[in-house]
Amino acid sequence: MAMLRYNAGKPPITLVPTIFIKTIGFGRTRLVEDVARVLDFGQKKYSANNWRKGGSWNTVMDCAFRHMNKIARGETHDDESGLHHYAHVGCNIAFQMEFFEQASGIDDRYVLPKMWDMDENRPGNPFDDIYDHLLRWKDGDGFSLNEATDLLAQHYEELNPGIVPGSSPNAHIQLPLIATFVSDLGPHMEEALRATMPPLETLRNTTL
Repeated sequence: MAMLRYNAGKPPITLVPTIFIKTIGFGRTRLVEDVARVLDFGQKKYSANNWRKGGSWNTVMDCAFRHMNKIARGETHDDESGLHHYAHVGCNIAFQMEFFEQASGIDDRYVLPKMWDMDENRPGNPFDDIYDHLLRWKDGDGFSLNEATDLLAQHYEELNPGIVPGSSPNAHIQLPLIATFVSDLGPHMEEALRATMPPLETLRNTTL
């Protein structure tokens, strides 16, 4: 008889490619855990490690760019999984990193004869910098994926977006914004509203 473990809802880290975890480093865990949740969602929809059968690198990157574009349009969380679009971006990056490391899948990127330079004078923000590095990877740069991963992991630690299931009417609300909204109501309304709310850290992991 197998041992009993109650792991429902906990991120299955064993599904996450090791190269992705090692690239991020062991001190930044939020992105790794939410990528694990994306993979857990995927294994229920398809099967565990289905992606390791290989396939087009461009198809994987197309998915990453679709999630980036949804963020650009103001969405935060994926309607189907309830996880942040950045977690889905990280998941597709993780696939690409293992494909590259293991020389698996089909590298069908069009490699530009001359790589373009990033605009060093542009006022940087995490989203634009991540997008730029993903574009450079798409165009054949061999190092940009690591840069994108590092930026994404750092930005995700600061964002700390939590989980919002897609069935919720609040699926596109960034949970950390709740604290800002409450604080803007004024001291009396804030005190009254906080008394009816669970702590924010509890709310982050609550199904709405």
